[in-house]
Amino acid sequence: MPILLSPAAFLMTLLGGLVADRVGKHRHLVLGFAAGVMLGVVAFDLVPETLVQSPFRVHGGPLPMLTFALAFLAIHIVERSMGLHDAHEGDYATHRHTRTGVGLMAGSALVVHSFLDGAAYQTDTSLAVAVAIGVIAHDFTDGFNTYTVTSLYGNARRRALTLDALAPSPAPP
Repeated sequence: MPILLSPAAFLMTLLGGLVADRVGKHRHLVLGFAAGVMLGVVAFDLVPETLVQSPFRVHGGPLPMLTFALAFLAIHIVERSMGLHDAHEGDYATHRHTRTGVGLMAGSALVVHSFLDGAAYQTDTSLAVAVAIGVIAHDFTDGFNTYTVTSLYGNARRRALTLDALAPSPAPP
C-alpha cells in the first residue's frame, strides 16, 4: 500500500504544477480562493479548537493566540524588510520579478514542506493512512504553489516545473 501512495502524491504535485502553468494570467484568482479557504479553516476551525484545548496561559491570554500573533508579526516584518514592492501593483506596468534566487528559495522551502508531510508515517499505521490521504489531497496545491512562486520571480518554465517535480512524495519507513 505505501508503495502506491508515494507515486500518487508525486503525480498530484506534478499535476498541480502543470495546472498552474496552464491557467497563466488567471493564477491570481485560484491563489486568492485558496488563500481565503485556508484563512477560513484557520479562523473558524483550528484556532477556536486550539483555544479550547490549550491549558497554557501567558499573562492571562491563551498561549496559542500569542504564538499565532507573534508568528504573523514575524512574517510581516520579514516580508516588509525584503522590500519587494515600494508601490502598489497597479502602479506598475505588466512586469515579472527578476529575483530568481528568491523564487528558488521559496520553491525549495515548499519542497522541504512537502518532504515533512510524510513525518506521520513514523507513528502508527492508522495515522499514516489518514495522513497519506490528506497529503495526496493537498499535494495538488503544493505543486501549484511551488510552480507559481518559482516562476513568479523570473525563473524559466522548465526550472519551475523541475523544482515542482522534485517535491518528494512522503515515503514511509
